[in-house]
Formats: sequence, C-alpha cells, structure tokens
Amino acid sequence: MTAHDEEDIFRFLSGHLSPSDHDRIEAHLKACPECSDLVTFVHDFNSTLKAMSPEVLQPATPCPDADTIAAFAEGELDESAAQAVRQHTIFCKECLEEVFLLRRAAAAAGIKSISEFIEGTARWRDFLEKAKDFVIDLGKAYGQGILIGSVRIAAEQPAFAVRGHKVLSSKVLEVTVGGNGYSIELTFAEAGSLSCDIASFRSSVQAPLQVSLRSETGEEIASVGSDDFGKCHFDTPSPLRPGELYVLSLNLKGAEQHIVFRFTKHPS
Repeated sequence: MTAHDEEDIFRFLSGHLSPSDHDRIEAHLKACPECSDLVTFVHDFNSTLKAMSPEVLQPATPCPDADTIAAFAEGELDESAAQAVRQHTIFCKECLEEVFLLRRAAAAAGIKSISEFIEGTARWRDFLEKAKDFVIDLGKAYGQGILIGSVRIAAEQPAFAVRGHKVLSSKVLEVTVGGNGYSIELTFAEAGSLSCDIASFRSSVQAPLQVSLRSETGEEIASVGSDDFGKCHFDTPSPLRPGELYVLSLNLKGAEQHIVFRFTKHPS
C-alpha cells in the first residue's frame, strides 16, 4: 500500500474528499486492483455497522495485539471477542488495514489459513537468522576460491562499465544441488538491478532446475526454470535495495540449495 495514496483512499471511503479528488480516486480504483480490493473489503466489513446499535459501538477502545488481530482475521475468536475486535476495527484505520493485509498476503501466497501464513513467515525469519553467518556481500572482495558456507567464490570483479551502464559488482558462485554442480553469475548494476546467469558445470542428473529469488520478507521477486542442462537467466523486474537480504533458491527434483546475499558498498 505504500505506493498508493492510502490516506486519500480512506478519505474517499468516508466521503471526505472534494469532488475533483473524489473523481481522481475513482479513476485510480478502476486501474488499481490492490486499492479496489481494499475498498471492497472495507465496504463489506463496514456492512456490520447496520447490525449494530449506537450504544455497542466502541470507537475509543485500545488496539488489539497482533495475535488477537491474526486470530480475528482467521475467524478463531469466540463470538464475544470477535465482536469486540469488530467494533474497534470499524473505527481504526490501522487495524482495519492490518486485517485486510493479512488476508490478502495469505491469499497471494496461495494459503487459505492465515495461521499457516504466519507460521510460514516465522519459519522464514528463523531460516534467515540461521543463515546470517553465511551471507554473501556482492560488494565485498573475498578472494577466488573462498568458501562461504557451501558456496564457493569462483570469480569476482569490481566495478566496471558495460553497455553504457556501471556495474558495481560481479561474482561467479559455484554450488552443488542434488549431485549437480552449478555456476551462478550475479551482476549488480548501479541502478540496483540484478542479473543472474546459471549454467551446469557437472551433471549427474539431467533435469530442469527451478530457481527463485525472494526478498528478506519472503516476497517472490523472480522465478524461472532452466533447461535440462541447468542453463537459465533472469533480470530482476525492479531495483534491489542495498543492504537488504535476498535469497536465491535452487531446487533440483526436491534437493535444495539457498544462497543468501546482499549488496553493501565498501570503501576501495
């Protein structure tokens, strides 16, 4: 929601916009499924107002904690507790949006259960915590042949210019997945884009490699399948953020390998 004018969306819902701003938001909603989904959700949620008498509405109650909000979104609260959360949430934009985002994130991940989504998020954070000692910094010089966890630095190159663009760093990594050896070239450009080229240098299993790139929040940024010899390429559709963690995952018939990396500028 940060890329959208969220405050205007809620003012639109409450009828507190000038005619010109109202028309502008209406036009935006026709072109933006994300904001349109939010408006539909709020309209459906607020239909409960019609079933409540004024004396049971609670506009000034404290915000429920995160576990309660999650249980409410999942439908796991008893009716009394659920009604208390519902009465509060009608008046609280932050809690209303939190419920919406929980449901939307679970749906986007193909997970019907919000508790399953939250559990998956916790596992992802635990994975990143365990991997923090094996993070590869694309902006750091390690030296050829250095092992970082199970990943070998096969080659690395500092900043250089190519096709009119400045490349901040290029590294070739070698990793084994399910008995096959793969060479992975990661090139990080000045604009923040990442290019990834993968090829097999040792094949005991002839099968496609499934490759995905995720942010530190678990959001999938790119996904691609190789040919039977492990060859594939992708470019990130939007810039990566310097300093943040990213996870490149390789899957060969159930065998997995993960490469956790970031880009941090280092002094020459």
